[in-house]
Amino acid sequence: MASKYWKWEKVIPPKICNALLEDLSDKTFTKSLIGEKKRKEEVRNNHVHFLPTNHWFEGILYNHVRYANQGAKWEFDINHIENIQISKYDGNEYYDWHRDSHLINTGFMEPRKLSIVVQLNDPSEYEGGGLELEFDDKPSDPTIINVITGQGDIVVFPSIIKHRAVEVTKGTRYSATGWVSGPNFK
Repeated sequence: MASKYWKWEKVIPPKICNALLEDLSDKTFTKSLIGEKKRKEEVRNNHVHFLPTNHWFEGILYNHVRYANQGAKWEFDINHIENIQISKYDGNEYYDWHRDSHLINTGFMEPRKLSIVVQLNDPSEYEGGGLELEFDDKPSDPTIINVITGQGDIVVFPSIIKHRAVEVTKGTRYSATGWVSGPNFK
């Protein structure tokens, strides 16, 4: 049986996470958008920055996704990672429950199959926050798991899994997200 998600704790050393954050210190973070490229503050109100194609961090994430894809026994046909999104969550910022993909493809691009999230800064720098996954084992009582707890933690999960970035109540939380796609599901 395939795993619901694949997690590594503190696999990215703080030195690497901090180097990435230092590289971003002079970059502009823009208002996050969803869906048809609109701002929907009731769903998501944080800020984002996209790393350029072939950024050194992209290779680290793609290798972890490939390993998780086999280790978790999903064995999806994957071939591409989108530009890595760095999310910045200040106080009162969040991204409510959503899915990164659906089983039905709209036809304009290959479907996202796996999502990867990395916690970039130390959780002592903020309050609240975190990444929660929801599993509908019992639709009337879904299981919710907080999967990101430490700097350098990585979690990979099928992009159809419902998840959210919990509201930060104090300080600033940084995370990196990547989406891996491939040919239509068979």
